[in-house]
Amino acid sequence: MSLVTVDENTITENHQVKTPISDKEKLELLDQIVKVDLEINEKSEALKNYTKAAKDEIGDLAAKISQWCGRVRTGVVSETYECAVTYEGTHITFTNVKNGEIVEQREMTEEEQLRLTSNRVDAEVVIRQARRKADKEDKE
Repeated sequence: MSLVTVDENTITENHQVKTPISDKEKLELLDQIVKVDLEINEKSEALKNYTKAAKDEIGDLAAKISQWCGRVRTGVVSETYECAVTYEGTHITFTNVKNGEIVEQREMTEEEQLRLTSNRVDAEVVIRQARRKADKEDKE
């Protein structure tokens, strides 16, 4: 087989030639296909996990922004504490149960007064009913 000399007058083109491969080469290619396919699946799973984590982080950051905007808009910071509630007349006091600090003292709203009054009325009714029941049992 001799080499062809190519000069500027020679016309060339790419020509595809099909050459059969052996069974051994086929097995090697199949092995590479399996390895690359596994790598693709791993990267796809990693991408899904990354995407989920990124979405969660974005949600957390958006929540912070929303909270901060609320603080700017209202001019206050709102925090929730477990409090013991005491009533003295129409005065209400909220005391943090963890540290004993008085969180808020104020006059009760009308709604709170009505709710407290209705609870007392209900309690009085229950007490009267219990006394009647006890009186009936004593008579029997």
